[in-house]
Amino acid sequence: ININDIDRKAFYKNVAYVMQNDYIYDNTIKHNIELYKEYEEEKIKDAVQNAELLQTIEKLDNKYETLIGENGIKLSGGQKQRLVLSRNLVTNPNILIIDNGFTGLDLETRKKVVENLSNKNKKTTLIIISSMIEDIKNADKIYVLENKKLKEVKQQEVCNA
Repeated sequence: ININDIDRKAFYKNVAYVMQNDYIYDNTIKHNIELYKEYEEEKIKDAVQNAELLQTIEKLDNKYETLIGENGIKLSGGQKQRLVLSRNLVTNPNILIIDNGFTGLDLETRKKVVENLSNKNKKTTLIIISSMIEDIKNADKIYVLENKKLKEVKQQEVCNA
């Protein structure tokens, strides 16, 4: 299907995109997750938990109402990435694209996040773009960009690399 033939509203309703460095607003954690929409508390908590950010938020004095400063200056790089991931998870997309969205996470946390996302909802197609084998080694399909072309590779090839 030509992308120009896809209804823009339907596209944005069904596809979420997590970038390595997305913008974070000078506002609260909750505002940065909801972005002018309102979600049920349980839905926000689920998204935050799947992004492995819940424990961090629970330790803060003002929890979800904590002000995080311009571009999230009060958060670490990994916390920012998990906040942006939470923002996208709360929309419950049919397709979730994560483009190097785990670079600020330590190996243990990124492993938990990938596991959470893999187990979260089989209705969501998860596309992970990563240079870290750990992020993609259990994927159903793995593609490598080689000479400007995508080439499917077998799991064993990736795990033995």
